[in-house]
Amino acid sequence: MPKNAREGAQHWNKQVGELRAKCKEWKWKEHLSEAFEEQARESHRKRYRAQKECLLLRLQLAADDGLVVPALGATAAEGFCGWLGFAVAPGEADRFRAELAGMFPEGSKEPTLEQAFRRAGLVPEGSQWHQGWGGGAPFKFLAATGPPDGGQ
Repeated sequence: MPKNAREGAQHWNKQVGELRAKCKEWKWKEHLSEAFEEQARESHRKRYRAQKECLLLRLQLAADDGLVVPALGATAAEGFCGWLGFAVAPGEADRFRAELAGMFPEGSKEPTLEQAFRRAGLVPEGSQWHQGWGGGAPFKFLAATGPPDGGQ
């Protein structure tokens, strides 16, 4: 495995471990608890790679903390593990972006973050990324639009 790929895998494995631990300690809001637990089980069934699981867990934490307003499906098998979309909550764009940026290796560029969301199939309406991050355009599940990542 090339050095960059190995370092990337190590980074995401460390991140997913930290996020799993945080979610295990987190006290989910009652109305989200069952849905989020089922989403986590679905991600394991689909054998999501660490980066995708990190994205799912970060979205769950952001929803529970009021940073985003989720559009959840009836089952975790729909959309991106139950996520049919979301909108950044009013006034929470900076906090949400900071949480996302904290997941990625230092020095990552904007296209890297966008690509992670494309792979999950979550794209802002009209592909207006700046508007989406700022809460001006909702993210919707459109099916994965990025290159295949060797599975999930």
